[in-house]
Amino acid sequence: MTLTKSGLGAALLGGVLAAFHIAPGYIIPWLIARDGVSVPWPDTTAEMITLSQGLVGTMRFVVGIGVVFILGYWAGGQFELRQDYRQFLFAVGIGGLIGYVIPILLFFLYAVIVETGPLHNEQLGVTAILLTGRAVGVAIQFVVIGFAGAAFATLTTSTQHSDTTPSQSIE
Repeated sequence: MTLTKSGLGAALLGGVLAAFHIAPGYIIPWLIARDGVSVPWPDTTAEMITLSQGLVGTMRFVVGIGVVFILGYWAGGQFELRQDYRQFLFAVGIGGLIGYVIPILLFFLYAVIVETGPLHNEQLGVTAILLTGRAVGVAIQFVVIGFAGAAFATLTTSTQHSDTTPSQSIE
């Protein structure tokens, strides 16, 4: 059950991360078109774009590193054997990949069919390569960070449950 929850959690986090990767391409043109008039602070559109890029970048870090580490820590406290770790890493990697690829594919198909947004026909090949690389990178990132969280959980739980009887010297 832990593996299923871990895989589904990674898929959800992959989808959120994909949304954070796609969002700036749509948020920035919207901010430029509105010219920042409805937002009392920051004063200029450039400041608003910088602020939104910073917020999106921060959320990418929090979701891609912090929340995946917490997922690994949660699952790692329940594992006993190396086989459990392998299955967990597979579930998190595949879950993150699937969760990331589905919104990216929908975005890509929308851009190809409608031909609006940040993509243009001459950029489709390069964009496909870029998105494929990002998807593989997300899966690798989820595996590495998830393993780090699980290993940290194993280390902290093994020190809490260690034998506290005094050792005897051998003479």
